[in-house]
Amino acid sequence: MVGIEGMENLKELYVQGNEITSLMPLQHLTNLEVLYASGNQLTSFDGITEAHAEKMKSFRVLPNEGIRDKTVIQFQNSIGIICKQG
Repeated sequence: MVGIEGMENLKELYVQGNEITSLMPLQHLTNLEVLYASGNQLTSFDGITEAHAEKMKSFRVLPNEGIRDKTVIQFQNSIGIICKQG
């Protein structure tokens, strides 16, 4: 997702079914309301923070085979965003 870092007003992003390994380029995109990133090669949700929680309405990142159930639960509890299938 090279070059997306500066799109701070972006509200929706659909990147499912690619070979994305990191959500870090999204760390400053706190206006995101919809993120579809299932079917990638993610191993964590690093880059998505509490600053995203206020506006995030749909966070569809499952399945991603590299993400364990424990990681999902910890993320949901600490950040406050529910991970959904999609």
